Amino acid sequence: MRYSLISKYRTEIMGFATLWIAFLHAGMWFSFPLLQGFKMSGHGGVDVFLFLSAFGLYYSYQKGSTGWTFLKHRFSRILPVFLPVAIARIIYYKYDFTSGFYLLTTLAFWLVQDRSMWFISAIAVFYLVTPLYLHYFKDGREEKMTLMMFGVGILFFLLFHDITQMVFAARVPVYFMGFLAGKYAMEDREVKHPWLCVCSIVLGFVILRLAYHYDQYESLLWGKGMFFYPNILIAWPLCLLLGRGFDLCRNTVTKGIRSIFTHFGSVSLEFYLLHEMCMRFFSGRIILPASWAYHGIALHMIIIVLTYVIALIYHTVIRNITEVCVR
Repeated sequence: MRYSLISKYRTEIMGFATLWIAFLHAGMWFSFPLLQGFKMSGHGGVDVFLFLSAFGLYYSYQKGSTGWTFLKHRFSRILPVFLPVAIARIIYYKYDFTSGFYLLTTLAFWLVQDRSMWFISAIAVFYLVTPLYLHYFKDGREEKMTLMMFGVGILFFLLFHDITQMVFAARVPVYFMGFLAGKYAMEDREVKHPWLCVCSIVLGFVILRLAYHYDQYESLLWGKGMFFYPNILIAWPLCLLLGRGFDLCRNTVTKGIRSIFTHFGSVSLEFYLLHEMCMRFFSGRIILPASWAYHGIALHMIIIVLTYVIALIYHTVIRNITEVCVR
């Protein structure tokens, strides 16, 4: 198993993360404990997003996209997708002028603790510090700098006790690990101890499961960030194992399954931003027979498909507009 599998199947892994988050947000309940546990741990999908973002940025940086060029390219890709959705959200949820201004400028998460589109606020900050970080991320300092960011994550854990702060702070080590994984993939390194990946994932999920089981008042899950910090152990090895799994999809049936993840991964950002509004809009408008409404699964699977179709159309429109503007 090689680190380059993450690069090869990055879109499919993004698709997995997209569906993982969608299952978390959807109002459905699985009677099978493993599926319900998978749903409730969907916060990890955001960690996969951030890890893969840094992973891809390392490739981009090594190809010469540095400094202002790097920032211009990054924000020109994310803002055209974000701003129309933010405006739609302001109108749909009837934001007042101040709240709408904060949302459009990505300050809502930092100033008024509005976590509705926090991922954009977080990724904007990560983008801003990335050129400086990568300027020193070389000459044998890569592992040390990654360990340093682990230290920053632990420091945040000790200092911050507000859930809004921890939503961001817990993702700091995950994001910066992505650069080290990108370096290993570019060097086509082999994973020396695959069993450690499995152990790390198992340990992360065990911590989550224990927190769910014993934390009846969610003082650990929310108060201490146990919804988020175990994903430091999960994100990187999960991407590796998913890459290996997708690489094994070689017959007609498994290739078809893999293509589903490819489709969702190709519109991951659009889907992520639109899914909540689509759930609110369609939930009261789609009426299903009682025999279909098993724990809300049928309704929300339909909403996921509808959100994908809308996200695909939106992705195509924004891409065409930006291509015209660039010309």
